[in-house]
Amino acid sequence: MIELNNVSFIYEKKTVFDELNLSIENGQNVAIFGDNGSGKSTLCNIIAGLYPVETGTVIIDGKSIGYWRKNKIPKVGILFQNPDNQFIRYRVIDEIELTFKYITKERRLFKTPADVVNYFKLEDVKNRLINTLSGGEKQKLALACVLSYEPEYLILDEPFAHLDPVNEYLIREILRGFRDELTIIEVSQKESDFIFDRYIYLSDGKIIFNGDYNGFTEFRSDNYDTNEIINWLKTKGINLPSEVQSEMEIIKYIRENYA
Repeated sequence: MIELNNVSFIYEKKTVFDELNLSIENGQNVAIFGDNGSGKSTLCNIIAGLYPVETGTVIIDGKSIGYWRKNKIPKVGILFQNPDNQFIRYRVIDEIELTFKYITKERRLFKTPADVVNYFKLEDVKNRLINTLSGGEKQKLALACVLSYEPEYLILDEPFAHLDPVNEYLIREILRGFRDELTIIEVSQKESDFIFDRYIYLSDGKIIFNGDYNGFTEFRSDNYDTNEIINWLKTKGINLPSEVQSEMEIIKYIRENYA
């Protein structure tokens, strides 16, 4: 279980999260939506332990995220939008072997780099330079490296944003084989055809929806147009408070503060 308790985070002197609370149960497939700047990627990096919080705690299965990182136990894996951000080595096989160098936990499925190559069908590209791979091949390699150390939680930070439909389908097919093994948290700006157990919507660092598919469908129906209005107002330098969401609330706020 992932627990964020009263988490606050400041980036470049701007408060991104102020006492945020969130819990994600084991085995859930969770979708996180929100506009640009709403805090989606920051939330991912906090859960993965890549960003230290100002205050509050991040607990994974009863222990702090720092405990797991200190003991080199990879509880959380993260797949970024740009796979180049994840690569350290130049060749495909060297990148795969690197995941076995620093992670010493016993693995159930991938006991050797060869197991990874075989499972993800990377034999034809294993000796190639990573920078010669296509975008789909790079994302497949990045996913293979993340899954090779068998995390229990996987964060997908918009990894399909720049993939064509065919490559997105291939990556999702790989993930489908791990659904029973992982708690998956997928971040996106666009709605997917994939049905999740739970939907979270972020706006200006606050959770304004947290529920199931039916509830999310109703929420989007009620808020789609107002979200467009809110985004347009931002381009004009008008940033509405997060509690101002409905059309009537927006009109009232504009009248009281800008009329």
